[in-house]
Amino acid sequence: MPKNIFIRYILVGGTAYVIEMGSLFVLRYGLDLSPLVSAACSFWIGFAVAFVLQKFVTFQNYEKKAQTVARQAVLYSALTVWNYAFTLVLVKIFAKYASVLIIRTAAIAVITSWNFFVYKRFFRNRPQVVIIE
Repeated sequence: MPKNIFIRYILVGGTAYVIEMGSLFVLRYGLDLSPLVSAACSFWIGFAVAFVLQKFVTFQNYEKKAQTVARQAVLYSALTVWNYAFTLVLVKIFAKYASVLIIRTAAIAVITSWNFFVYKRFFRNRPQVVIIE
């Protein structure tokens, strides 16, 4: 795995993208679900994959204490709610004019830009405090 954090971020994001787009394709064209339902379901699949990979691979944050993971999950989820709403609004507006795959790809491109900086803040490894008695 590359040492450069941004390269890892892009590779992990690309992996999550492929998994999300694969599920979106299957949901939309294999199961014939609506564009909105397909985008909504595949979003959450991508969410789970991206959280785990961003935490452990990109930012190499191996902290597993329940309190830390819960805090990270809450912050990640809050950002995801925003990203989710942004995605669904784009799909709702543009589904008449373009493929849901293209719309979701455009949404991901925009979301990726702000996510990197936010993820860096809440996945950063904090120095451990050593208490000497």
